[in-house]
Amino acid sequence: MGRREVSRLVERRIKKSGLAASSPLETLLRGDLLALGALADRACRAKHGDRIRIGRDRADLPAIVVRAGESPAEAIRALASSIDSVAVRPDPRAPATGEEILRAAAACRLASGAHHVAIAWEDVGIELAQVALSFGVDELLGTVTEGALLTRGIPRAELEDLVRKAGREAA
Repeated sequence: MGRREVSRLVERRIKKSGLAASSPLETLLRGDLLALGALADRACRAKHGDRIRIGRDRADLPAIVVRAGESPAEAIRALASSIDSVAVRPDPRAPATGEEILRAAAACRLASGAHHVAIAWEDVGIELAQVALSFGVDELLGTVTEGALLTRGIPRAELEDLVRKAGREAA
């Protein structure tokens, strides 16, 4: 089944469910979570294959800040179409749920012009970051150590193992 066919299927399921939305992006954000993730994963793999970038947290990255109960649609629309990377981050004052984070990451992959979609595992937890790799995320941000864990962070070998267990390869 091609991407276009999957997209039509998602649109039909959204319409059948009675969800109303003010824009295609809102429809995307309110759609079936697993279908949204599958679309974003397919788009990510088409662009990057199975390679996941691992890097230090970069404060200079534009960020989509996800707030509990709020749609990130406006922030995603505001992204420049030629942007290289964007980070999806929860708002610490109004922490988003895991589902909201995954929806925002997938929508960033599908609706923005960003080449890379990143998530900081220190912000969302390592488990959710690992799941996000199947929702269009191709870059994990956070403190990575080369040897034993001293203060904070995660040893690179452990992070690479988590990436492999998600069916990807660390770059």
